[in-house]
Amino acid sequence: SLALVAQRFLSYFPQLEDLQIVRAWAAATTYTRDGYPAFGWSRDVGNFFIAAGFKGAFTVAPAVGTQVLRALEGNMDPSLAGFGPD
Repeated sequence: SLALVAQRFLSYFPQLEDLQIVRAWAAATTYTRDGYPAFGWSRDVGNFFIAAGFKGAFTVAPAVGTQVLRALEGNMDPSLAGFGPD
């Protein structure tokens, strides 16, 4: 929520507590409890690839897209195996 973002922001920049925000942008941001994304092929559902839970996705979207393409082409980076959705 925007209130939580503002609270966290102020914990880092308390000197800006009198700042008046004119506009804000928000969107649903998915993330997992452990903070790690779910990335990989599902064991339980055939032909189902998951790339979700990237909190702050705008900053990592290009890299995630590149890795998804590699995985779909059968060249998934082995270092990403630990993020499997199952």
